[in-house]
Amino acid sequence: MTDGESLVLATKAAREAGQFLAAGPRRHAALVSETPRDVKLQADRDSEDRIVDVLTADSGIPIVAEERSSAESARSAAGLRWIVDPLDGTLNYLQGIPFCCVSVALWNDDRPIAGVVYDFDRDEMFSAIVGSGAWLNGLPLRVRSAPPERGVLFTGFPAGTDLSPAAVTRFAAQVGAFRKVRLLGSAALSLAYVAAGRGDAYFERDIRVWDVAAGLALVRAAGGEFLSAPSPVSHALTVYAHNGACPWSDARLE
Repeated sequence: MTDGESLVLATKAAREAGQFLAAGPRRHAALVSETPRDVKLQADRDSEDRIVDVLTADSGIPIVAEERSSAESARSAAGLRWIVDPLDGTLNYLQGIPFCCVSVALWNDDRPIAGVVYDFDRDEMFSAIVGSGAWLNGLPLRVRSAPPERGVLFTGFPAGTDLSPAAVTRFAAQVGAFRKVRLLGSAALSLAYVAAGRGDAYFERDIRVWDVAAGLALVRAAGGEFLSAPSPVSHALTVYAHNGACPWSDARLE
């Protein structure tokens, strides 16, 4: 399968899942589990089933996906694999906040090959092949060249984030160089916005790989850069992606 064929397949899977989610009940969606800082919906699982069906029908490539079991994902944690988030921004979706998406990526070991982020509320399909380009609904995308003092940083706090005063103070020092900081509730869509020049950087600790895999492919394909470091959290990374004009030292990712 060529990279172009992979992108076509990922786009098909993301669109099918996104159309299903767009037609869903949202505020009345069935809850599967809930914690004080996170929710899981039946819609996550149903969306993932649709994506997996599309990918497996035309590809024998292993799949790492948010709703798959830990054992299944662990077996596919390296080599060529699909990395899928069937609904990034689940709480936004449940609350009726129109900032959520479907994310499908193809990676080989630690290298992104292709990625798709589908904002089904706006019918915006962000797609990319690293080394070939990035597109929004078929039109070319490129990061913008803004330094931190004129830039917008997207970030987020995963469910297990340390929000102690010391941790928050450290975070504020790390992001203070940027003009504005925005927490939008979807890592994948935030990264797509960096690729589209709607923002300039993205930083998040201990974020699951399926939340960022497609978005990182988009940023790199659109001319940006990213750094990543292992996380003690299973299937997670600490990630900093940017437009190429906002470098950040590796030490900040430790």
